[in-house]
Amino acid sequence: MCVLDPQGVPETLVNFGINSIDVTIALGTLQAFSLISSRTDETLQIRRNERTFDIHRLVFLAMRSWLASEMMLVPRTVQATKIMNSRLSRVTWETKLTWSAYLPHATKLLHESRVEDLLPGRAYMKRALRVAKYEDRIIEPLASENFADSHYTPGHSTDKDPCPACFASLHYKVSECFGLDGNYALALSHAEEAFVIRTFTLGTCHVDTISSMIQVVQRLTEEGGYLALKSAAVLGNQAVTQSLKFGEDHFLHLESMLALSSNFCKQRQYKSARDLAEKVLSSHSRLYGPSDARTWESMSNLATTNAYLQPDEALDLFQKVAEMRAEFLGPDHPQTLLSITNLAAMYSKIGDRGTAATLQVKTLAARRKVTGDKHPETMRCMANLATTCTALGAFRKAEKLYKEVLVLQQEGLAPLHPDTLTSMANLGRLYMKEQRWQEAREIFGKVVPWSKEKLGEIHPDTIKRDVKLQICINECIDSRTPNSIPNGSIPSGS
Repeated sequence: MCVLDPQGVPETLVNFGINSIDVTIALGTLQAFSLISSRTDETLQIRRNERTFDIHRLVFLAMRSWLASEMMLVPRTVQATKIMNSRLSRVTWETKLTWSAYLPHATKLLHESRVEDLLPGRAYMKRALRVAKYEDRIIEPLASENFADSHYTPGHSTDKDPCPACFASLHYKVSECFGLDGNYALALSHAEEAFVIRTFTLGTCHVDTISSMIQVVQRLTEEGGYLALKSAAVLGNQAVTQSLKFGEDHFLHLESMLALSSNFCKQRQYKSARDLAEKVLSSHSRLYGPSDARTWESMSNLATTNAYLQPDEALDLFQKVAEMRAEFLGPDHPQTLLSITNLAAMYSKIGDRGTAATLQVKTLAARRKVTGDKHPETMRCMANLATTCTALGAFRKAEKLYKEVLVLQQEGLAPLHPDTLTSMANLGRLYMKEQRWQEAREIFGKVVPWSKEKLGEIHPDTIKRDVKLQICINECIDSRTPNSIPNGSIPSGS
């Protein structure tokens, strides 16, 4: 327990692979001597259906000092890292209640672990990756396939030594957790750590290294800044090239092309994105057939990239995917509802907002029934319907929906989650349409500093919101300035 965070240690991390009776006796003894204490937050314990414990601060420091003096701190950290990897085996939104309890302890393990001692070249690799973000060139260490061999230090990093591997795996999973939580900066940091460790220990052509490379591309694309998107494109091209060695139909090659296609879409390079999406769809159709979920996902990705080039074809693809999923999965399956959401967005894009609103109302009702109000896709459906109502001029209904989705996002996601900030900005734009400048100014006055903190000052969304704020400020000033000519009349000449 002393290698984890001392606050809120879940019981499932303590009794891993140990007889439950022995664990109960040990925990009872530790509590009797007040070395640990059970959490008083009963609500949290009931929701997770397990107990959590706090370790006394002095006990925590004393145990760490004793383990370090006995040369047992690193082995215990490695053991705890392996246990954490097994506990974070499934990272999805549906399992958030579970992995959110483990996340502080996983980050504590990774922060305390001395990976630098295991990998002497890691710091150099980290600097090289950082530098490459700002230059349109291949990262220097990746130019050699034998990088790991040329930088090998006996006793530090080999395939037989699982220490670096378990740290890299945990970094990878923690990145997935932070990505789902909307904390893109931390998600990117952990993805980079996993990529660097795997590159150093396994080489650039290993499956795990390429998988981490793809994850870094996805995190940079999610971040959405200009430099991040350019860096992701450079790294994405490397991932496509490296994974091609496993074959054109290898899952990593297809996954890397999808990640690069998504990046090109964000950079508005739609033709390049469509070409990649077509290749992925061709491979999936050939490998799995037209009735496979992976083929439907590829069709949906192709429709998304084609929306700006050939809207009619994109609409047909979205319609086809929705019909096939409804037939094979059922009309209320989450994937079917996601397809209908994409179809409604496409109708809205081509100007048929009446049809879009009808589909969005039906999808929102089904989402609330199937996944609940606080699921991200339910909140996204609600926000999309509010945007459509704004376009149709139904401002009162749109305002009500935006306020409702904001409450849900602040509770279910976080006050500074990117989706929450987007909903706040959309509400501010609605106020601007109604010329409610003071209310819009108050909204953007909160959104802009939060966007700078969460996304960065040069992020496109931050810049757009800052411009909106300046417009609102100017309009508020103009509305208070008295007219020099009463009633706007034109004075007669003398």
